[in-house]
Amino acid sequence: MRKVTIRDVAAAAGVSHQTVSRVLNDRPDVAEETRRGVWQVIEELRYHPSAIARSLIQQRSFTLGVVIAGLKYVGPSRTLNGIKSRTAKR
Repeated sequence: MRKVTIRDVAAAAGVSHQTVSRVLNDRPDVAEETRRGVWQVIEELRYHPSAIARSLIQQRSFTLGVVIAGLKYVGPSRTLNGIKSRTAKR
């Protein structure tokens, strides 16, 4: 089964993919009737934006890489837990 794309939503709603993007980003330059129609199609198709596609467009991944050796020791585990709790707050 193929994943629903922003272009699929646009085609079903009868708008451009740019309009769907504006709706998803809550831009003010979309008519309220169009906005409601796009959201209806989004819900019907169960569309979920792709985090990977979004990171490519925005050139930001919000991904943090950590390299640690020896997870069987207490120190690295505490470090990972500390990193996780700090990033969750941000």
